[in-house]
Amino acid sequence: PGNVQKNMNKAAAEGYRLVRHTVAMLGGITLIMEKPPAAGAGRYEYRVSSSMRGSNAEKHLVEDQQQGFVLAENAQLRGMNLVLTEKATHADEANR
Repeated sequence: PGNVQKNMNKAAAEGYRLVRHTVAMLGGITLIMEKPPAAGAGRYEYRVSSSMRGSNAEKHLVEDQQQGFVLAENAQLRGMNLVLTEKATHADEANR
């Protein structure tokens, strides 16, 4: 998962947003991000954390929430707990 956060934030800077419920393990962590059709839609920042223990995943989620992030996706892949959080970084927050 080391490059996942970097790649997600790069795509987010280009206007893409995570499509929920698309995280899968296909030779690595795979997910779908799409660009909303409306120009000026919100921009987002992503955090990705992984842990073998659920308690550590929960701790990472709480830390992210304290910094304004919200849960975007949560998955258990090959015994690893994966938590993806997002935070609107643009004044025009897109509605979910």
